[in-house]
Amino acid sequence: MRVKGKAHTYGDDIDTDVIIPARYLNTAEAAELAAHCMEDIDPAFAGRVRCGDILVAGRNFGCGSSREHAPLAIKASGVACVIAESFARIFYRNALNIALPILECPADARAISAGDEVSVDLEAGEIVDQTTGQTFAAEPFPPFMLELIAAGGLAAYMSTCVPGASLAGSGASLAGSGGGSGVSPLHEGTSGAPLVGSDGGSGVSPLHGGELLTKGLVQRREPLARQSGETPLPPGGESCLSRPSGARGAGAAKVLPSRKAPPAPSFFSRFAATDCTRANLPHWDQQGVTCFVTYRLADALPQEKIAEWAGAQANWLAAHPRPWTDAEAEEYTRDFGEKFEQALDAGWGSCLLATEENRTIVEDALRHFNGERYDLYAYVVMPNHVHVLFSPRGAFAIHDILHAWKSFTGHAINKRMNRTGAVWQKESWDRLIRNDEHFRRTLAYIKQNNPTRSWSAYEE
Repeated sequence: MRVKGKAHTYGDDIDTDVIIPARYLNTAEAAELAAHCMEDIDPAFAGRVRCGDILVAGRNFGCGSSREHAPLAIKASGVACVIAESFARIFYRNALNIALPILECPADARAISAGDEVSVDLEAGEIVDQTTGQTFAAEPFPPFMLELIAAGGLAAYMSTCVPGASLAGSGASLAGSGGGSGVSPLHEGTSGAPLVGSDGGSGVSPLHGGELLTKGLVQRREPLARQSGETPLPPGGESCLSRPSGARGAGAAKVLPSRKAPPAPSFFSRFAATDCTRANLPHWDQQGVTCFVTYRLADALPQEKIAEWAGAQANWLAAHPRPWTDAEAEEYTRDFGEKFEQALDAGWGSCLLATEENRTIVEDALRHFNGERYDLYAYVVMPNHVHVLFSPRGAFAIHDILHAWKSFTGHAINKRMNRTGAVWQKESWDRLIRNDEHFRRTLAYIKQNNPTRSWSAYEE
């Protein structure tokens, strides 16, 4: 199990009142706690921290009150791991109860500076400052603790080992109440994430999830929708799997070759292990969970426009420090979310996908491994971007499937047009589907983009 991110450094005796000030203890909501994490010692922390970042501190980290709010605030802020020379006993237990990885490391780890890129191997107990090349040894986690963390905390771990087990008196009262998921909640529209490199879908990126890479550690549980056998409903209200396949009406998009209806979608589970990485955008993956992705042509947004917006965003953030009022949050969403999304849909750039030949290359690539590596629910190919709703199969990860689509179609389009250079933006926007309502809204959104060119597995 490895984590990687930028270091945020602090000294000795960082107590729980510093980690989350007592004035915010009237809530156990993870998102609210994250917004005020480290506020009294580092007011800029909540706005600076990113997915997968790492806290590095000295002796006796987490001393003071035994409140579980402290590790919960750290985890919800996006921190993937805390490294310290030593931890207060109760903080140590509370952190592991909610699957916040923590490592005790000798004082020489103080050589890590704020902003350094740090990677941590929890299984080996190895800490590497990739900025300086220094390596530090920490006490590694035993296998059962790695499994507990990968499961999402004590509550989730116990539920997999002992079905129906009660955790009364275990000290895990907050696990599963917003902080036991292994990932942070979404802060849509208020993240302050950079616009540069963002390539569509939401306009404003979600905030953070811990970069907890857990592939191959434990057997992941099937997502809840598949466990229960529930079948979500399409926009019409009837069962997704009850609608017969058949020919479309005149003028509709091409249908897939004869095939069975796709399996029921699988939804994001806060109890399952989550892989979360970040470049300009956060990218989450849970094995087999249904995902909505958007990928865009390389010139979908002019570089001068991106630079102009990024400068305006930086100026606005400098003039409006957190915490924001409701009016400020609405202004930010309007100016750097809605307007940005409108620009993404304006059809700028070469619009290579507007031609039937290039659009067919993309559609054929999407269909090629349907039912083998993934299950398609809906897609639409627009003039300068593509929307796809699908579920990966087996060990196939979202980023691997996306890479295959973009690599093959990029080469094919360049060959057909006798051109060179990047066809697609390097990064894509992706979102795990949370529940039945989210699934239905996504289907409707894809259809709304182009009713005659979109394809859905649930339309006759």
